[in-house]
Amino acid sequence: MKRQILLMDMSSSSNTSGVDRYLESLLNGLTRVGTYEIIWLSLRNDPQLFFHKEEQKEGYKKIIIPLPEEQDPIISTQFWCEQYYRVVIEIISRYLSIYSVSLVHIHTLNLIDLALIMKEEYGCKIITHLHCIPWKGVLNLHKDLFKEQYQQYYKEKNYNRKIYMTNISEERSYLSADKVICVTACAKEFVHNIAQTSKERIAIITNGMDDCNTEGDKHREFPKKGRRLLYVGGLSESKGIFTILNTMDRLHKQGKTFELIAAGSVDSRTRNLIETKYSHLNIQLPGRVDFETLKEYYKWADIGCIASLQEQCSYVAIEMAMFGLPIITTAVDGLDEMFIDGVSALKVRTLFHRYIGLRIDEDQLVQTLIRLSENSSLRASLSIGARKRYLSKFTLSRMIEETCKVYEEVIQ
Repeated sequence: MKRQILLMDMSSSSNTSGVDRYLESLLNGLTRVGTYEIIWLSLRNDPQLFFHKEEQKEGYKKIIIPLPEEQDPIISTQFWCEQYYRVVIEIISRYLSIYSVSLVHIHTLNLIDLALIMKEEYGCKIITHLHCIPWKGVLNLHKDLFKEQYQQYYKEKNYNRKIYMTNISEERSYLSADKVICVTACAKEFVHNIAQTSKERIAIITNGMDDCNTEGDKHREFPKKGRRLLYVGGLSESKGIFTILNTMDRLHKQGKTFELIAAGSVDSRTRNLIETKYSHLNIQLPGRVDFETLKEYYKWADIGCIASLQEQCSYVAIEMAMFGLPIITTAVDGLDEMFIDGVSALKVRTLFHRYIGLRIDEDQLVQTLIRLSENSSLRASLSIGARKRYLSKFTLSRMIEETCKVYEEVIQ
C-alpha cells in the first residue's frame, strides 16, 4: 500500500506565485514516479469559491477549501487560527483517512499550526518547505524596517530571531518540523542562524522543472546588436523594474534604443507611472500571460533581465536558462547561487547603505547591458552556458529524486 503524502499550501486566485509554479512541477514529478499516494490540500483565496470541493486529478487528489474572507485577523491570531484549522481538519476527514497520512509537506509557513495539530492527533511527520526568506518581503511595504533588518543580519551578524520573525507561525515552522527544505544555501544559513537548529535537519533542494524548450540544445542565432529585452515578474520595486527602466532611459539619451517586454502583474498606479514617465521608450506591458505566451517571449528576446533585490531559486531564471536566453542578473540572495558569472549569466552587484538602503549598481548595469547588447559572440556563449546550467542544476528529475530521498528519510 502506498504511503500518503499531504501537500498543503495557501494561494490566491489573483496571483500566480513561485510556489504555484513549484507545486505544479512537484505534482507532475511525483505522479510520474508513482511511489506515493498524493493529496494536495489547497486553502484558496478566491472570491468565486464558496464551498470546499474535491477534484480527482491525473495521479493525485486535490481538496480545495476557501480561506476566510477576512483572513488576516484569523490567520494571524493564535486562537482563531486554531479554530479555523479545526474546521479544515473536519472537512478533509470527509475526503481521506487522516490516520493514513504519513507525511505533511507544507509550502506556506502559516500552515505549521495545522500540521502540528495533525501530528499530535494522528502521528504524521512534517516537512517545512521554505520558498522565500520571509522578512525580505517587507522591502515593498516597509523600507525603513527592511534597511534596519538588512543592517542587523548582514552587517552586524545579529541573529536574534525576534528581529526577523514575520508572524506567529514562522518560528514554529522552523523549530517544530521534522525537516526543513530550503531552495538555496543562503536560506539554509538563515534557518540555521535564526532557529539555532542543526544543519542536518535542513536540506537544500533547488527548484526544477520539465524541459519545455522544444528546440533542445540547438544553438540560438543572435543579431549583431541585441536590443530586445525581456523582464518577467510582478512589476514592483523589489523586482527591479524601475532600475531597468532608468537604465533604458540613460541609454536612450546616449542614442542607444532598446525594446522591452515587461510581462507580469501590474497595478493601475504602476502602469500609469510607467506609461507617463517613460512614454518615450519602447515598452510593452502585457500584464500576466500564460506560459505558452511566455515561451514565445523567451524565444523573441535577445537578453533576459533579472534585477531583483531579493530572490531565492527563481522560476523565471530557470525558464530563461532553459531557453538559452543570455541573462543579466543581480548578484543577490539565491540568484547569485544560480549562475556562474561570465559563464551562464552576467552579474550586476548590489550596494547597501544603512540610510539609503539596498539598491542595484545602476552604473554597472548600464555598462553590462551595453557590453552584452553589442557583443553577439558573448550572447551566444552565455546562451550555451545558461542552457548547460539548467540541465545540470534545475531539471525536474533531479528535484524529484532529491525530494523523494528526503521523504524516505523523514518517514522512516
